Amino acid sequence: VSTQSTGLSASSLLEYLVVDTGPLIKNIKFEKLAEKVVTTRGVVQEVRDAQTRRRLEMLPIEIEERLPSDRSMEVVRKFAKLTGDIRSLSETDMSVIALTYDLESKLMGTEHLREEPVQNIKVNQGFGDDLVTNIAGFYVPKKSNTSSPARSRTCSGVSESREEGDTREDDMQREGEEEEEEEEA
Repeated sequence: VSTQSTGLSASSLLEYLVVDTGPLIKNIKFEKLAEKVVTTRGVVQEVRDAQTRRRLEMLPIEIEERLPSDRSMEVVRKFAKLTGDIRSLSETDMSVIALTYDLESKLMGTEHLREEPVQNIKVNQGFGDDLVTNIAGFYVPKKSNTSSPARSRTCSGVSESREEGDTREDDMQREGEEEEEEEEA
């Protein structure tokens, strides 16, 4: 790889870049990011269309297939069970994470890596302007300007009228009763 053509010095490139299927399909210019690109056999097998396969064969940088260690696979499975992610991660996903763990362990050690997830959970109980709408990977619908005045009044008043010990179910029940009263009026 010519560092002159990328505008980067050899020292500013990553030594290793572990890739999943997405960057392979999206034709990311790996040679501008890392000296060595590695992945698992499962990732390569997920690339099914002929055009992408041909493009991978013609890349200016070799993508090395590696098998993660059994130990790192066990570490990843254990951590995924603790976070609850075990059901949503495929075997290929876990092998990519385990391969990353292998490389990090080899190059940097494991002292800085967590063995258990951190339990930092912040629950947003408001319905107003403080509602988080930019959570990566999640769709949060924007507020509608067509909502009825009764609905808007109820939503903005829920957190203010919440009594100590009330739950979200209590709020929903109170909201339903208010809507029934308005329909009767």
